[in-house]
Amino acid sequence: MRQMEVLRRYLLIVRKLKSQPYVSSGEMIGYVQKEMALRGDANGVTLRTIQRDINDIKELFNMEIAFQKGKGYYIEEEYLDTYGQYENLLLNFDL
Repeated sequence: MRQMEVLRRYLLIVRKLKSQPYVSSGEMIGYVQKEMALRGDANGVTLRTIQRDINDIKELFNMEIAFQKGKGYYIEEEYLDTYGQYENLLLNFDL
């Protein structure tokens, strides 16, 4: 079950970043916590969790995510999802 929670967080983070240009740390934490709770995952989400997840997302999806002080997290440049990894994962989850 833990692995499913981690994948859900990854997908929620990417979805949020694709929906708006900049997302503050607090906004990201609140969004992920709320969405995870709606799906029955009651574990807390901290700033460190978000940072770890973003580092993992960079490696797994080859997606450049950066942080700009005063603005927040953003996708630095659109990544090439040549194998459809992100879209395939979305199809398998209720997101």
